[in-house]
Amino acid sequence: MPLTPEQVNIIKACIPILKEGGVTLTTRFYQNMLSENPEVKGIFNQAHQATGAQPRALAHALLLYATYIDDLSKLTDLVERITAKHVVLNVQPEGYAIVGKYLIATMKEVLGEDVATPAVLEAWTAAYTDLAGLLIGIEEKMYEAGEWRGYRDFIVQQKIQETPNVVSLVLAPKDGRGVKPGKPGQYIGIKLNDEKYFANSAGTVRREYTLSDIGDGKTFRISVKKIPNGKASGFIHESLKVGDVVEIAPPEGDFVLAEPETTKNIIFIAGGIGITPIISLSKQVVSQYPNISATLVHAVHDPEDQPFTKELSSLEAESKGKYNVVSYYSKLSSTEAPNKTGHITSDDIKKLLPTSPEELQNTHVYYLGPLSFMTDISKYLSELNVEHTHREFFLPDQSLIVA
Repeated sequence: MPLTPEQVNIIKACIPILKEGGVTLTTRFYQNMLSENPEVKGIFNQAHQATGAQPRALAHALLLYATYIDDLSKLTDLVERITAKHVVLNVQPEGYAIVGKYLIATMKEVLGEDVATPAVLEAWTAAYTDLAGLLIGIEEKMYEAGEWRGYRDFIVQQKIQETPNVVSLVLAPKDGRGVKPGKPGQYIGIKLNDEKYFANSAGTVRREYTLSDIGDGKTFRISVKKIPNGKASGFIHESLKVGDVVEIAPPEGDFVLAEPETTKNIIFIAGGIGITPIISLSKQVVSQYPNISATLVHAVHDPEDQPFTKELSSLEAESKGKYNVVSYYSKLSSTEAPNKTGHITSDDIKKLLPTSPEELQNTHVYYLGPLSFMTDISKYLSELNVEHTHREFFLPDQSLIVA
């Protein structure tokens, strides 16, 4: 049921409150919900809870929702990203009911009776119900369109140590029926089960990981960096073995090549493990679009920290000069050209861009990495007036934070 004009005005009147205390509200919300519902705890990355990334993202989402409550079309991109993440995590309608219950209860607790009046709580209940219905409807269509619904058993066919902190898993369907390859740049959902390792989240966790190789119709490959205090990445690195079974949800995501038929130049900019979707995109460019000139700029601490070096070298050789890799090593004092030391700057990116306006119009930049890295690159590209930019986010929607 649509909100009444009075309810819309009440939601908008909450904007200053969300700006000032939104993170306090969402932090308490997650504490309440996760402590009392261990069955949903595995959906939420506890490392993101510890750093505050998840509460900050939700606080920004609530603020945006309140701001555009009367014109949700302005949030289309955000809705598309949220629903794609939900589908690979196999979020179901009953999960929305739990979130709604604790969100409204926490508003009453944190804001107090003077602010969280019956009218305010009623307006937010109506707003959340309306939004949940919208998302559930979109997600149902996505579930129906997927190659399979929910999770499917896959076997760990290979486990490859790419660097001391990055492992790749080659995953094959247990039933042997093969898979439709995802698009380069997309990610899959993974459900890991271990009663002992994940005891505080009802024996399971769910995560999404980018396809570092879309495979040949028989397998997928994901590549996972071990995160400090990360339960899923820790389990994958320390406990998961070849032959083990994991549950996989089909590929989703829109960090894919845009207008490749008319693109003349591509610049890929990756920070650390942000290389995972970009290596898939690089393979696609080299194999399918030989007329595109592409450069990958990869920022890492040092060569030991850099995965896929052999694959990248092979792509350079295969492209016959149309694809080039430049590495930036932040912990080295010297290196050999074309690689560089230090961090990527605006001037570095400017030197990679074509000088003519026509060429610049046919140039696309794809970038991904840690939050501070994304913030810097976003700023540089804006200053350089680069129109065609594309980005993906590993943390809870960084688009709410990165301008």
